[in-house]
Amino acid sequence: SVAEPLRVLLAGDSMMNDLGPSITELAPVALASIDLDYRVSSGLSRPDFFDWPSHLAQVLDAEHPEAVVLVFGPNDFQNLEVDRKVLEAGSAPWLTEYGRRVGVVMDLLHRPGVTVTWAALPAMRDPEFSTSMATVSEIYRNEASNRPWVRVVELGSALNRPDGAYAATLPDSDGTPAALRQGDGIHLSRAGADRAAVLLWSDVSERWAVENAAGEARADG
Repeated sequence: SVAEPLRVLLAGDSMMNDLGPSITELAPVALASIDLDYRVSSGLSRPDFFDWPSHLAQVLDAEHPEAVVLVFGPNDFQNLEVDRKVLEAGSAPWLTEYGRRVGVVMDLLHRPGVTVTWAALPAMRDPEFSTSMATVSEIYRNEASNRPWVRVVELGSALNRPDGAYAATLPDSDGTPAALRQGDGIHLSRAGADRAAVLLWSDVSERWAVENAAGEARADG
């Protein structure tokens, strides 16, 4: 309601910097309070650089967000150090450990009245990197499969070609080609972020009926 707007936390790596303004623009101003919290070059692989689980726990205790939207991955497909051992990226021990870290974040967000929307990444321009991002996205799906408070949203459904391949451009609503990605073939342009934001905000608004409330507020006005 206007008196008690939905508290939304948008968190993650630099891709959330791309997505944040687009999601914020979609959210009804009077009914949603948006907190954008991103860290460039961060992820779940290097807690020595930035410890996302500890940070998110602090944010939840201090700010009490109700809808959490997360994006990680582009910085995460790297070797992990565990108990002074190095786990090679993509190896079976690495997959297990990265899955454990994802599960830790999902579990710490399991609080009464909190929903979690987690982004699965679109295809990337570099084929090898794209395969790596498909691997981490599959881990997100697997870890969310038995955690009903977490929904994984497939950004590729708005950003990939129909065959699932990387798309630098796609037609917009009037058929004009729109550039979806930045020059690195990873980050999103504003047009790409707008497309992805529709998917992410639709999940939030469906679970919280924000759009219905916005319509009722306009009718009452």
